Amino acid sequence: MGHLQFGIHKAIPVFDDNPNTALYFSTLRDPMTRVISHYLFHLVNKKDPNHAFANDRTLEEWLNDVEFANNQMTLFFTGMDTSIWYNSDVKFNEKIDFRPSGDNILTKDYNITKNFYDLAINNLKNFIGIVGLQEYMSESISHYSYFLGFDISDTYKIEKVQTVKTAPVLTDVEIAKLKQRNHWDIKLYNLSKQIFIIQRSIIKVLEDIKKVNSEEYAFSFFGD
Repeated sequence: MGHLQFGIHKAIPVFDDNPNTALYFSTLRDPMTRVISHYLFHLVNKKDPNHAFANDRTLEEWLNDVEFANNQMTLFFTGMDTSIWYNSDVKFNEKIDFRPSGDNILTKDYNITKNFYDLAINNLKNFIGIVGLQEYMSESISHYSYFLGFDISDTYKIEKVQTVKTAPVLTDVEIAKLKQRNHWDIKLYNLSKQIFIIQRSIIKVLEDIKKVNSEEYAFSFFGD
């Protein structure tokens, strides 16, 4: 998962009979830096359909008014955005069924609740088995390679979006607003980071065992 929300497995025929066997890989980014980057992307790229939301608006104004600044990562993990074609049939006591684009309609009533967070955690534990972190990209690529069983480092390329803006120095008010608008994302990220660290530790143990077994085999072979 990244630009795709949870639920895409429903569009893949192989999972028609056994949807619970789907396994997602997801790379998360620290919500504080992700939201600022999202704002700058819309602000700088005039051809972007959501440029209108950021144009001539301060970061604080943007934070107050747009869905992109409000626990977006948690929403992606739930798959409860019914404007996404493969999630149009979701059933949930709360859901998001709109996503304006390319106009000045702001989404002040957009709200991600604890119900969304609980569902995101459920999906994280049951479907999103492999977690990576953008802040540890090299380790994450190694992480994915191990679980996939082949090296993907040669096929991975970091693409940087060029902007004329640098990250702003935030005021205390902006920092507080960022945290308030993304408190579920921050909790989700922190839990995912713990999972990432545990998975990295497991990989190290398994690699150490493999190395020891290999050395013992070599010693036994030459010892004979």
